[in-house]
Amino acid sequence: MEEELVITIYGDTQSKKNRYRFGANGRPYKPAFVKEAEDQALSQIPWEMQGLRLKSPAVVFSAIVPKKSMAMDIDGAFTTVLDYLVKAKVIQDDNIRNFNGPKLIVPAEEGDHKAMTIKLYPSGKLPLAEVMKWAQRQ
Repeated sequence: MEEELVITIYGDTQSKKNRYRFGANGRPYKPAFVKEAEDQALSQIPWEMQGLRLKSPAVVFSAIVPKKSMAMDIDGAFTTVLDYLVKAKVIQDDNIRNFNGPKLIVPAEEGDHKAMTIKLYPSGKLPLAEVMKWAQRQ
């Protein structure tokens, strides 16, 4: 059986794009609300996964969002989650050299809360059962 590491981050994982502000000196800075959201997300990554520095794992991304949030920027949310995984050293980096395994983004599901779930397969191979589960739903 393929090893599967699962991380679920509850709460706001909106894109960090356009959320930075510029100080009087013209330099960008992270506002307190962005830092708080980042700290909240990082605290949800299991400590035993922090520091793994996985290279090119296979990944399955899924999201649960309230109906009113169905128009959220999904690629921005996933990019933000990848930044959290890099910061927690779960993955080495999110560049192509270090994060070039297969990626499956499954359709978002409607729910009563926001959550992003990331399944990581360190071998770099997506289990066929995982792919078929989603292919059969279409």
